[in-house]
Amino acid sequence: TKTNLFTEVLNTNLSGGFAGFGYKRFTLMGEYDIAKDYLANGITTKALMIEATYNVLVGLDAVVRYDKLETGLSTGDTKFAHLILGVEFFPYSFVEVRPQYRINYAGDDKKGSFVLQFHFWY
Repeated sequence: TKTNLFTEVLNTNLSGGFAGFGYKRFTLMGEYDIAKDYLANGITTKALMIEATYNVLVGLDAVVRYDKLETGLSTGDTKFAHLILGVEFFPYSFVEVRPQYRINYAGDDKKGSFVLQFHFWY
């Protein structure tokens, strides 16, 4: 149960699945999720993710990922997607650098952007 915009209580039902396959330096994985009554009552939202990773060398992975969201709403942009090309670089333990080029799709609009992420953890 969740509240939509602080006005309506929704009985949300979430379901999904995940699968992956790896062989030597290559990994392919995907996820598909369905959410009923998540954004609004009577609306079904769907999300998809597919990712391929190739381990170039120790500490460096090449990544291609596709994300897609269909809101199920009848107005506005109802479909969003990202095509992501990048690398995951681990120069030291607990440090990651992710330079990525993203092609963002919203409705009929398409825009590219460069993203540089730094992750530190312990």
